[in-house]
Amino acid sequence: MQWAFMAKNDLETIQQEAQYAILHGFTGLEFNYGATFAELTIDCVETAGQILTDQRIGSTSFGLWGWNLWHGIRKRRTAPMP
Repeated sequence: MQWAFMAKNDLETIQQEAQYAILHGFTGLEFNYGATFAELTIDCVETAGQILTDQRIGSTSFGLWGWNLWHGIRKRRTAPMP
């Protein structure tokens, strides 16, 4: 059994990555978002979650790169860091 590998984030590829994971003995997938985080919707997260549930694959990591999500100023939280 292998733990996980970094997967691509688009829904079509997540399905393929999940099938690859099963075929090669991985138990999870890691997802990282940078600038594309601005395009991430709850529908996308729910659909990706259903794909992983259907394939019995876990999401072992969800990274948000370059986003200052905890900043006290809303404008700074909702824009990618330079």
